[in-house]
Amino acid sequence: MVVPGELEALLSAKCLAPAEGDAGDQTISTLAAADYLNTKEVTVIHLMQLKEGLKSRSRGKNRRPPLRVSVEDFSSKYMLGGEVCAALCLAPRQLIGKLAEHRIIPAFRIEDATTVWRRKEIDRVRKRTER
Repeated sequence: MVVPGELEALLSAKCLAPAEGDAGDQTISTLAAADYLNTKEVTVIHLMQLKEGLKSRSRGKNRRPPLRVSVEDFSSKYMLGGEVCAALCLAPRQLIGKLAEHRIIPAFRIEDATTVWRRKEIDRVRKRTER
C-alpha cells in the first residue's frame, strides 16, 4: 500500500532528494523509482516507454529520469505482479490463474514479461478473500 511520505523517506535515505522547485517537475533516478516500486531498474525503463507507464520530461531515444509525481501516481493506480503476489500470498505461477477466477486480467504487460494490475481490482479481491 502506498504510504504518504514514503517516497521522500526513500529518496533522503539514498541521498537522492529531488531538487527544489515545482513538485510536478521534479525527477528521480530510475534506481530510486525501482526501489519505490519494489522492482528492477530495467522494469522502470520499460514502464517509461509505455503510454500508460511512467512519465518523464521527454520521450524518445534520449531517456530522461521519471517524474516523481508520475512514480507516485503510477503506484497509487497500479501494482506490479510481485506486489500482487505478496498481497494475495500467491506464488508467481498462480497469479494469472487465480485472478482469472475473479475475472481480472492484467492492465498491461511490459517487455520483460512483468504484469501490471489495477490496484482497485486487486484490493477488491483482497477484501473478498479476507472474509
